[in-house]
Amino acid sequence: MGKGKGKKKGKGNEDQPSEAGGGPSGGASAQPQRQPAQQQQQAKPPAQQQQARPPSQQQQARPPAQQQPPRQTPQQSGSANEVEILVPGNKVGLVIGKGGETIKKLQDETGAKMWVVQDSRSAESTHKPLRIGGDPKKVAEARRRVMEIIGEEDQGTPPARGQQQRPQQGGPRSQQPQQSAPWSQQPQQGGPRPQQPQQAGPAPQQGGPGPQKPWPKSGGPAQQQQSATPARSGPPGFAPTPQAQPPQQEQRPSSEQSASVVNLGLGARGRDYPALNGLLPPKRNDRPPMKKTGRVIIVETNHLGLSMKDRTKPVYHYDVKVEPEKPFRFYRPALRAIREVLYPNNWPSFDGKKNLYSAVKLPFRGDSATETVQVFDEERGQPKDVTVTITLAAEVSFSSIGQYFREGSSTRPPQDAIQALDVCLRQPAAQRFLQVGRSYFSQPRGRIVQLGDGLNLWYGFFQSAILGWRQPFLNIDVAHKGFPAAVNCIQALEEFVGGPLRGNDTINEHQATKMRGLIKGLKIIYEMPKSAQRRTHKVIDLGKSARETRFTVQDRGEMTVEQYFRETYDYTIRYPLIPCLKCGSVQREFSLPAELCRIMEGQIVLKKLNEIQTRTMVKEAATPAPHRRQKILDSMVNVRFEADPHIQEFGLTVSKEFKKVEARILNAPSVYYSNKRPIPVNKGVWMSSSFIRPGTLSNWVIYNCERRTRPNELDNLERELIKIGGTLGMSVNKAKIMNLRNDNVREVEKDFASFQRDKVQLLFVILPDRGYVTYAKIKSIAEIQVGVLTQCLKYITITRRLNPATVTNILLKVNAKINGINHNIVPEFWPTFLQRPVMVVGADVTHPSPDQQDIPSVAAVAASHDASAFHYNMKWRLQQPREEMIQDLENIMKEQLMFFYRKAGYKPEHILFYRDGVSEGQFKKVLDIELQAIRRACKSIGDNYEPPITFLVVQKRHHTRFFPTNPRDADGKNQNVPAGTIVDTEIVHPTEFDFYLVSHASIQGTSRPTKYHVLWDDAKMPEQLLEEITYYLCHLFTRCTRSVSYPAPTYYAHLAAFRIRSYIENQNIHLRNLPQEERNRTVKQEIVNNNPMFFV
Repeated sequence: MGKGKGKKKGKGNEDQPSEAGGGPSGGASAQPQRQPAQQQQQAKPPAQQQQARPPSQQQQARPPAQQQPPRQTPQQSGSANEVEILVPGNKVGLVIGKGGETIKKLQDETGAKMWVVQDSRSAESTHKPLRIGGDPKKVAEARRRVMEIIGEEDQGTPPARGQQQRPQQGGPRSQQPQQSAPWSQQPQQGGPRPQQPQQAGPAPQQGGPGPQKPWPKSGGPAQQQQSATPARSGPPGFAPTPQAQPPQQEQRPSSEQSASVVNLGLGARGRDYPALNGLLPPKRNDRPPMKKTGRVIIVETNHLGLSMKDRTKPVYHYDVKVEPEKPFRFYRPALRAIREVLYPNNWPSFDGKKNLYSAVKLPFRGDSATETVQVFDEERGQPKDVTVTITLAAEVSFSSIGQYFREGSSTRPPQDAIQALDVCLRQPAAQRFLQVGRSYFSQPRGRIVQLGDGLNLWYGFFQSAILGWRQPFLNIDVAHKGFPAAVNCIQALEEFVGGPLRGNDTINEHQATKMRGLIKGLKIIYEMPKSAQRRTHKVIDLGKSARETRFTVQDRGEMTVEQYFRETYDYTIRYPLIPCLKCGSVQREFSLPAELCRIMEGQIVLKKLNEIQTRTMVKEAATPAPHRRQKILDSMVNVRFEADPHIQEFGLTVSKEFKKVEARILNAPSVYYSNKRPIPVNKGVWMSSSFIRPGTLSNWVIYNCERRTRPNELDNLERELIKIGGTLGMSVNKAKIMNLRNDNVREVEKDFASFQRDKVQLLFVILPDRGYVTYAKIKSIAEIQVGVLTQCLKYITITRRLNPATVTNILLKVNAKINGINHNIVPEFWPTFLQRPVMVVGADVTHPSPDQQDIPSVAAVAASHDASAFHYNMKWRLQQPREEMIQDLENIMKEQLMFFYRKAGYKPEHILFYRDGVSEGQFKKVLDIELQAIRRACKSIGDNYEPPITFLVVQKRHHTRFFPTNPRDADGKNQNVPAGTIVDTEIVHPTEFDFYLVSHASIQGTSRPTKYHVLWDDAKMPEQLLEEITYYLCHLFTRCTRSVSYPAPTYYAHLAAFRIRSYIENQNIHLRNLPQEERNRTVKQEIVNNNPMFFV
């Protein structure tokens, strides 16, 4: 990253890498080409600009929005014309309606004629042609209405046919429907990865008022060379087949194809329609080649290969409706009963809610069937009649998966086919195990692991169908979850009390609160006194005791619960002073004695685990890599995919062996401290030394809030901080030691205000284990109300864990807070890219647990503002609960850019953005909302300021794991893959650039790689270069002398969000006025300006 200013240059004057696919071979030049001066002046925002090309290539490499199908003559008669729309197969029914009602109504209301065309194009296509004819205005209105129905955006009238040109052979695909949808050619074994159609992206733009050096002619520390990558091949059914017919675009259109064509979905050629699809992630071959470095090893991954006998046969998707409406627990038994009646010889796959998939058309008289069956209600102990209607909704083609392998975009995956595949593969587990999302659990046998506060640990497995290079896989992993212990409610309460209860015992408010947290929302089995009857009820709250709870009984007047049970059932309540359980509903609630209620087994709770439960869970779940591998294999045996009739009917085969893939171990960088001497990183760890820029603590305070702390313990803390600080180069004076006089928040406020007036640099706050003075209150008072810098320590830390390593870790954070620099990467390792002014950004959105509907989500963005990428500033916003997109990113990034400018003296020439926490299904929204917000932020601070943006998504919540095949490649006692292990072949996206990176050495359990997906890259950085930069940034986290599991800016965004959570902890937040809630929690400006890393 740039370390100083240079001469001011005009916009867009940097050297740019040439476009991939620009030449006949579709390859990319390794050397950049300087943009002519005239083009620099005319450079436009990246979303609007097309990179310059030789004239002979412009038709061939035109952006997808301008791709034109072969020249055709529109069908017109006078003022009438016709338009054809390709409607996704699963949405044709929406347009036609039951019995043709919808399409007839559309014709009546718009005056246009509409009909579905049956021709050779639609025989195997996932889309159906819908023809609209008549007056142009009526056609336009009908077309708009159709798009509204299927949920697509109307992009305007298609271009006139007379203006369309035939694309040259070998160029991008036309918009003409594909004939028979052949799969791409099989690549030669050992050859390079097949070239993808070139996406004509914008030229990288540079800007800013300061110095702008040309982009380096080398892609990084390694020389740029074309490297061969493993060929992508797959098993039968998913392997590419030879193309039996000439390309469709070379055929002349028939008279049936002469109407205007608009595709309303991905279909076979999703990325050919940017006007509909919006921005698309770059393809792997859009970037210049660079030789990939690193020692090659072979690893196993928990992905099982999938194959299919016949991919050309359609899969029939049925909609399931159950009446009267019942809980989902009724649905699977009802469908099992229906199968025996309506289609006993077929084994369709059911998702447990509304979707049924069959490999053959079910033997109904029409497209629908209705049957009434009886289902036994286990909770009520009686049978129930339900009426089930099954209706054909759509035909799904697995050939769309093959099309996706060839040219698919992550923003438009073949979701219908993936879902059908996934539902089918879930059938064996769904029949025998308890399903929670994509995981399956069974009651533990043998040793019961208690997580605490009424939860027991259950073991299970996770499974999900995913797509690799040329083959679908089944990803299987172990899973762990806490379930409420199926015990009597008095026994559950005794865990919170800490011992057995006696007859006249009561519980205090703290114990009642913990019991309420467990029992509220759960189902209990009420065991009636002196009866074998059992009834199930849902608990809505804890009430008063049986002796205090009063209600009116018809003809008997008012009485207590204790009296009622004594007089009605001749039963004496044993615990009359213990709270009753309020059950039923708010409109009709009733109270039951806790001693007569038992928690139902196997209930799914969505509440967040507390600290003790989480610690126990992690300890139990952390197993060495070989043990985890064996547990996964055991799960596969228990599921028995090969014997399941649902999977057999679909013609699916699941491999019994883990997929072996090629991995590389990236070379770790060396770090340096004040003496500039390189310190090697060994297995993700290095020895600390004197800080590069040590801070000074001349006026600091130790503020003790724990009454049990002895004076000698505080003296020892001061002594150790001074001693260890000296070894790290810090100058630490004697501290002022002060005790909180009473456990009162107002007393803390007064003391902190006094410290602020005395210009105290830093407060070390010793937190009590319990009481009113909490971490959240300390941070809120210090940073929002007063404006002093704090470092909180737990009481246990200074009494039991105050060793040199602990003190060093504390000072690593403190030095960053007071604007020091701990360490950095040796300059020789920094790629040329990072030796210029680059702003590295991490962004994350954290959400409340599913049961917390009144707590907002927190969006946090951390951005670097120095040449070393060590110092970060954070901005945050409150959002509606569960909202993942960062709603005010434009203003956040504008503030970050201005902060960078104030601190560095120049604007960043490049923005490297790591976005944490989004899933594949949200990629399109991220591009459309967040990437565009960053662009607008840049434009808002200067019309000509358009720095290139490289945008990566960081994904940690996945279930891919790696296991070394050679013991010599394993690291540590847990036998994990070494730090720096990267996988970017076979199990990654077929056309886009994503990779798995294990950047850390796992301390416990099996290492979890972090997955990175490049959603946008104006600079077209070589893959190896971007992988190395990402790995290096994992070595710059201020809190430790280890490489961490994902880049430092992403960690800082997570820490920033955690800090904001402390500001709103246990407070009533008005979700309708979140801007005001933010203003009420504004961090004091003196902290933001003087100590921007206060949040670490």
